[in-house]
Amino acid sequence: MKILSIDTSTDRIVFGYKDELQDAEYSFCGDLRHSRTLMIKLDDFLKSLKVDINEIDLFGCGIGPGSFTGLRIGIASVKALAYVENRKIVGIPSLDLFALNVPASGYVLVLKHARDTNYYGALYFKDRGNLTLQIPHFFEEKTSIFEKLYELEDLDELFLIGDGAADFRELRENFKVFECFDKQYSEIRGLYLVNETEKRFALNIDVYDSRSLLPLYLQRPLAEINWEKRHGNKGDENG
Repeated sequence: MKILSIDTSTDRIVFGYKDELQDAEYSFCGDLRHSRTLMIKLDDFLKSLKVDINEIDLFGCGIGPGSFTGLRIGIASVKALAYVENRKIVGIPSLDLFALNVPASGYVLVLKHARDTNYYGALYFKDRGNLTLQIPHFFEEKTSIFEKLYELEDLDELFLIGDGAADFRELRENFKVFECFDKQYSEIRGLYLVNETEKRFALNIDVYDSRSLLPLYLQRPLAEINWEKRHGNKGDENG
């Protein structure tokens, strides 16, 4: 089976590919101009592997949370590619992919900067590469995140990862904290992405067709909020 996976939830575009004979990954900084670069770089990536896009049997896609623009472009591109040959897509929350970077088993708290003073995040238990959600994906302020953690009676140590994790160093007052702040932990890996695609497809988890795949939006788009501020939330005047 030839599997291609893509994530555009951050300012980096990430590709992962595998089949029975080879696997590969590639990532680069797209500076949030994903629409200009994604398909060109993807074509180059597949050519380097001597693989045609029409040969892909299964697609994987990071679904966020993250940049609204990046997610829309990435997910729309994957859906279009899957539609042509009626292929399935495995949608993977992008926070899960950061948790997979942690090199050991245990609780993993992923925290990414979001709008204003809020954070995207989730708490997992990682066991030999398998993730179990302990606190589902959230969009919360710092105080609320602390409250969620303190409610867990069996939580005494955890790995802390993500670009917002350094803001939570005071967790060391209540937990044994392993800080994973190095670059190797802070970027999504294409091989982890494609391996997770294969694993979830085999288990029939998070599998979609080209019409049903949706981004994981944990907050409302800023453009929508600003529109309501200017015009008011008038609702549907036609009922």
